[in-house]
Amino acid sequence: MNKKYLAVTIVMLSCVILVALSSCNLITTDKDRFYVDEDNRLKMIDIEKTGPDIVVPEKVGDNVIRRISLYDRYFSKIDTIDVSNVSELEFFKLNLLYDSNYSKLKRLDFSKNKKLRDVTVNKTKALEEITFNEDCKSISLYNTSVKKLDLKPMEKLKYFDYFNGPLESIDLSDNTNLDQVRMKNANVKTVDIKTLKKLKYFIYQGGPLEEIDISSNPELETVKVFDSNVKVLDVSNNPKLKRIEVDEGTEIVGETNAEIIYWTKEEIERVKEKSKDN
Repeated sequence: MNKKYLAVTIVMLSCVILVALSSCNLITTDKDRFYVDEDNRLKMIDIEKTGPDIVVPEKVGDNVIRRISLYDRYFSKIDTIDVSNVSELEFFKLNLLYDSNYSKLKRLDFSKNKKLRDVTVNKTKALEEITFNEDCKSISLYNTSVKKLDLKPMEKLKYFDYFNGPLESIDLSDNTNLDQVRMKNANVKTVDIKTLKKLKYFIYQGGPLEEIDISSNPELETVKVFDSNVKVLDVSNNPKLKRIEVDEGTEIVGETNAEIIYWTKEEIERVKEKSKDN
């Protein structure tokens, strides 16, 4: 057998082996594991092929990933997800849709995603730690187990939501561009919003908060503080207020043209029952 014939034979056998392995799913490509639509949005990950520890590529085929939108209980199979290679990532949303005790995802790190502006995470009860990039503008955390957050370097942050979790404290003093702050069913005992001169919307519902000073927030249009321990709300320096919602019996100090709604304990309990599974 001459050398030329041997070389050709080896190449042909290699091709046959590669085809066979591919058909048996022993060799997969990014296109087999990740689905990216025409809007550069990663919508599906085949966890059977990637395994539970996922490293998201920068692009799939010719499609650069700019958005990640994963909506399904199926993604509770994810143990870890590394997005550090996705340099063009602008939007991240993970929603398991139902409270899942099977989720093992404990940590998310977006510190290397310099273009990321919007993060939403929902129904990930195992999640305990999350790190953001400095330029993120919108954070929404619902139904997680995150107790601590470091938002200090995030001067561009405009929207912050935290619902249904064990968050114990929050420092918003450096987030001076915040337009909206919403906290619901958290363990935060004190909230200092004095430096938030641009704040228009503030909600605190369900938690041990005892007082809130809104005297330094002249742009406030809506304030909702109920199902808490706040007994007095001074609105003397909030001329733009349009809507106030507080617990029944809360003393409103200062003149205001805002609509005032007083929540009874019965109404609050009905809302809690209705929203248990949301």
